[in-house]
Amino acid sequence: MLAGLAALVTVGVVLGLLLSWASTEVLQATGIADDGGNPSEPVLELPPEAATSAGPTGNGPGSAEPTSATPRPGPSGDGTLTASPEAADSFEQVTLSGRFPRVAAGTSLQVERREGGSWVTFPVTVTTDASGGFSTFVELGQVGPNELRLVLPGSTRATPPVTVTVG
Repeated sequence: MLAGLAALVTVGVVLGLLLSWASTEVLQATGIADDGGNPSEPVLELPPEAATSAGPTGNGPGSAEPTSATPRPGPSGDGTLTASPEAADSFEQVTLSGRFPRVAAGTSLQVERREGGSWVTFPVTVTTDASGGFSTFVELGQVGPNELRLVLPGSTRATPPVTVTVG
């Protein structure tokens, strides 16, 4: 039974990744997700509480109060990312929120974690709202500093990393 469940989870992950990749390719082919935004256009920032959520939010049992981290813009203006709280217990919910500009509403972003100097796919995705805002949560079990970022699959665009320390 356990092997069957593992097989179903594996098939689900593979299908999800394939659908994400195919969607990205279609958007790029049609020009809908063109990265050539107009830098002179005004940018609307959403407060974190107005961003859409891909999962439950709030403080679970034993969770620390959220920190008031300042969103960090990407090196090439690829967005902002905030983690709250920045210090957490193992498997405590950590909210990742921010904004990824110049993408269509409903664009899927992938969470990645740095492991051994490389960025590795973390099993969490989130979709953007009309202004590129997003909010989701992760539960980290790896004790110590965990460096996270969100990427636009199929491109080189990524938010700046944030570090969450798990104790």
